[in-house]
This record gives sequence, structure tokens and C-alpha cells, in this order.
Amino acid sequence: MAVTCTTSPPLVLPGKKAAVSFSTTLTGANNVRLACTAAPMGSALRKRLDATSGVAVDVYSGSSISQWLFAPDVAGSYVFTAYECTVGASQYGGGYFGDSDSDTSETVLDSNTLTISVGSRLETKLGVGSNTATLVCYVFGSTIRATTESGYGENTPAIVKPSSAKGITAVESAAVRALVATLDGVSAATALGNPESMVANLVIWFEAHRVNTSVHAAADGANSLIPSLFVPSSASGLAATLNDIRAKVERHMRNDAAGAGTGTAAYHAPGGVAAADLSVGFQAPPASPDNRASQILLLADLMRVLTAHASSLAHTAADTDALPAAPTIIGIHSSFLSMLAASSPTAAANANAGSTLLVHSGGFLET
Repeated sequence: MAVTCTTSPPLVLPGKKAAVSFSTTLTGANNVRLACTAAPMGSALRKRLDATSGVAVDVYSGSSISQWLFAPDVAGSYVFTAYECTVGASQYGGGYFGDSDSDTSETVLDSNTLTISVGSRLETKLGVGSNTATLVCYVFGSTIRATTESGYGENTPAIVKPSSAKGITAVESAAVRALVATLDGVSAATALGNPESMVANLVIWFEAHRVNTSVHAAADGANSLIPSLFVPSSASGLAATLNDIRAKVERHMRNDAAGAGTGTAAYHAPGGVAAADLSVGFQAPPASPDNRASQILLLADLMRVLTAHASSLAHTAADTDALPAAPTIIGIHSSFLSMLAASSPTAAANANAGSTLLVHSGGFLET
């Protein structure tokens, strides 16, 4: 048996009041008492807890059919002990005015832990250079949840603040918008995936691809990846592996024999004539060992480039070996970059199609 609670609105945000309603299960229970046992650092409740050396702080006591107005000031998980009580069941009211026996009695029937998750607003940059936008989402506990303008002040998950006309095209892309919408209700761990494991699988794919003579005019024996970097297990390791793959993939696509220069090999020779694969190129710069965002961006760009390269007509046949599946966040980055790179993308709804073409393909800027 346990006290449970619901909040109105259902999602609780810092700086906004939420009405908390309770439900009890034991016979005779008519009162709920809450004591906070843990709160996020920097919150008012955490300061009260720290002042009492961690001793639980009482925050509410009232009828089980009443509501508690919760006004969190910081995002995170607030943990409470909820006491299911019977109040006012004493058979003796005292024999004189002020008799302590006349005080309302409280009998604790049971207790349990309640956790209220107050949402964290998160942002990350999409795109590169002057063509960027911001992906915004709210996380409650371990899960990404959608918010609305009417209920919470903004619609999320969403991509906002495009910095350029190309950025607007990417933000308005149906493919990008569809991917963003799928974030609702997904755990953060699932949405992001495991970048280190994903890169280890990319290593396996590229090492097999570069020497595959079913799709190449000649095996690429010069641009092997560094074996010591095959399985990254840290952020700095991930950056090193990503940068090695980036360098070797670019050489491979350009028929470059281990850095000797474009055209010094003939891995790609459509129609028997050596020709570099110029159908796609990298947009993301090399990753920094201390900047996770740069690593995620390069991983997404690698997925975009390798996916395009696998089916490029620079090969004698498409490489149909499956690349590792991209989790949603990586997919959003990749799709956004694909739209930036497109020379004639579908124009955004309500945009001038000719303007989109001139911006993406003619080098124009919208002023």
C-alpha cells in the first residue's frame, strides 16, 4: 500500500506552480504528510536540508483530498517520504480547556517514497559555421517529454533560432521535423544511443568497405584505420577515433594513397576511368577531445557521408552492407547537415522556391 500523487499540470517546470493531488489506499487514511529527503543542488529545499544536516524537512500536512501547491525553483528530482495517516480518531477529547489530550490525534498507517521530477530544459546546436539552429527539449527524470505553448510556454521538442536562410530550410524540412517529433516519450539514453559503440561499428564497416573489390576497382590497402583506436572508451578516445576515420574516409573517397594526394590511387573508377567520389563531402570539422558536442556532430556527419558514399556511382556497385543504425539525436544532426549541403532542397513551406534555390545553389544570401 502506498500514497501516490498526480500533478496539475502533468509536467512540472521550475518557476511554475503545480497542484499536487494525493491518493491513499489504507482504510481510515484521511491525511497525508510529506517530508522532503532529497532535492537538487541550488534549490530552496536543498538549502533547508543542508541546514538540518540532511534531516528530512516537513513540507506538507493536510487532508488526503486536499492539494499541495508545489513551487520548485530548480530542475531535478525531488524525493519525499509520504506518510499515510489517520487524523482526529481519538476517542477522548480532554477534560479541561487546553488539555493536551484534546489535540488532534495522528496515527501513521504506512509510509513510502514519492519522487516528483521537475523538467530540465536542454539545448544543443545543430549545423556548422554560419548555418546553425538550436534543438530544444525537456527531460523529466530519464525521459524526453513534449511541451506545448499553451500549457508550458513553448512547443518542444523543436528546432528554433535558425541563423541563416539555409538553416530555415533545414528547420522546415519534413524529414528533420519528423525525426524531432519522435523524441517525445523516448528515454534520453535511447535517443542518444552509445556513441562509442556506434563508432566501433563504423570502424568495422569502413575496414571491410575499403578493401571490398566487389564494389571497388581496386582494394584500398593504404588507408587503414589505426588499430589502437578501433574501440574508444572515453571522450578523448572517441575524438581520436572519429578524427582518424574522417581523415581516412576522405582519402579513400579521393583516391588518395595514404596522403600522397588526390588521384594517386584508383579505388574508384566508374566506367574504367579513375575518378574521386565527389558526390558528398564533410561539413563537420575534426572533433575536440574536450568538446562532446563536436564529437556528436562529427559522428553524425560521418554517418551522413558514409551512407551517401556506400551508394555512390563512383563504385562498380553499391555497398549494401548495413551501416550501424543511427539513434534519433544523431539522425537529427545528420538530416540537418544533409539539408544544409543540398544544392536544390525542397523549399520550406511559405518560402519562395527560387530564393531557396539561389541561396543553396547560387551562393546568394537572403537580406
